[in-house]
Amino acid sequence: RIEHLESLKEGNHLQSQEMKTFGREVRNLASRIDRSDERYLTMKSELEKSHQVLCSALQRDLLSCQADLQKLQASLDEGKKESEVSFQAQAEQQEKYNLDLHERAVARMDEHREEFQLAQQRVHKELEQLR
Repeated sequence: RIEHLESLKEGNHLQSQEMKTFGREVRNLASRIDRSDERYLTMKSELEKSHQVLCSALQRDLLSCQADLQKLQASLDEGKKESEVSFQAQAEQQEKYNLDLHERAVARMDEHREEFQLAQQRVHKELEQLR
C-alpha cells in the first residue's frame, strides 16, 4: 500500500509539474497574443495616419493641378485672342496691299490707254495727211 501511495504521489507530482508547464505555456501564448494584438493595433494606427497624410497630399496636388489647368486655359484663351487680332491685322494689311496693287495697275492701264489714244490720234492724223 505504501508503494501504491508513493506511486500515486509521484503521479500527482508529475501531473502537477505537467500542469505547471502547461500553465506556463498558456501564459506565454497569451502574452504573445497580447503583443501581437498590440503590434496589429499599432500598425493599423500608423497605416491610418499614413493614409490620411497621403490623402491630404493628393488633395493638395489635385487642387494645384486644377489651378495650373485654369491658368493654362486662361493663357490659351489669351493666345487665341492675340492670334485672332494678329490674323485680323495681317488680313487688313494684305487687303491694303492688294488694293494698292490694284490701284497702281489701274493707273498704269489708264496711262497705257492714254498713250494708245495719243498714238491712235497721231496715226489718224498721219493717215489724214497722207490722203
